[in-house]
Amino acid sequence: MKEATKLITLDRHDQRILTLLQQQGRITNNELAEQIGLSPAACWRRVKALEDSGVIRRFAALVEPSLVGQPLSALVMVTLVRHHIDNTVEFENRILQYPEVLQCYATTGNADFVLRVVIEDMAAYDRFLNEKLFTLDGISQVNSNFVLRNIKEETLFRFANKTLLCNVNRNVSPQLKAEAGATLNALVNDLEKPLEPHFEQEVARQLAAGKPAHCIPLT
Repeated sequence: MKEATKLITLDRHDQRILTLLQQQGRITNNELAEQIGLSPAACWRRVKALEDSGVIRRFAALVEPSLVGQPLSALVMVTLVRHHIDNTVEFENRILQYPEVLQCYATTGNADFVLRVVIEDMAAYDRFLNEKLFTLDGISQVNSNFVLRNIKEETLFRFANKTLLCNVNRNVSPQLKAEAGATLNALVNDLEKPLEPHFEQEVARQLAAGKPAHCIPLT
């Protein structure tokens, strides 16, 4: 049985770190720590934890295909003859070996798989079809859609949710800490450091409005 994905709790520092690293992958740890408002050691520990947990999969450079001789991009819909596990596994294993295929998704709908193929030109794409894709067993249909121009190709994952910072006034009861567990303890430890001025102002405003201190959302 496949192991369930473990949900990772990210506080505002983690979310800010991830946003900056996605925008500036070559930023130094000291520069990152300064922008986040943490010590270099604390910042490094957080980045390491994000890597170890799998939140950060890897660091990479984004290459412009048209400038390295591969301007042709196609979205290829592939339908298999039968939805048998052997056919599916064989297809997936072979696709993993093709460098022209940058992405492969198993999908719902009319097609069983959608491939993103980036290649030199139509002649190279024709060779890819005849020498690789069409040689695979169990393929019923292949439909190719060529990209005319890129409207949007974004890699930045944005965080829509706000983190609930419990105990902004530092008065967390032992019982509440025990119930909330490690996640709350991590948040409380973060709050031992001074809050940024705009966070302090927001806390003061919402406390003055009568909102409970343990459920004030801050970005």
